[in-house]
Amino acid sequence: MERSYSGKEVEAILALVADETDRAISESWDEGFKAGALTFAPETAYFSDINENLAAENERLSRQCSRSVPLWHVPLFCCAGIMLGYGIKVAGEKLR
Repeated sequence: MERSYSGKEVEAILALVADETDRAISESWDEGFKAGALTFAPETAYFSDINENLAAENERLSRQCSRSVPLWHVPLFCCAGIMLGYGIKVAGEKLR
């Protein structure tokens, strides 16, 4: 009982097997993803709520910080600190 298939028939069979395998893998992945999503739905809602609260708090603090110290003050205060440091050094040398 010897069977012989032509090359075209073997290619067609292998293509069907590959398509069927891809479809089965995709379906399995989708089912697993759905099961996982249903399992973790409560935690997802909880962490989503925490994320929204933290984002709102971050926005509030960002606005508060931007009003407290204008950006142009930073180099001004750095220069003032350097000048104060040199002033103290010079005054210490003059007092000797």
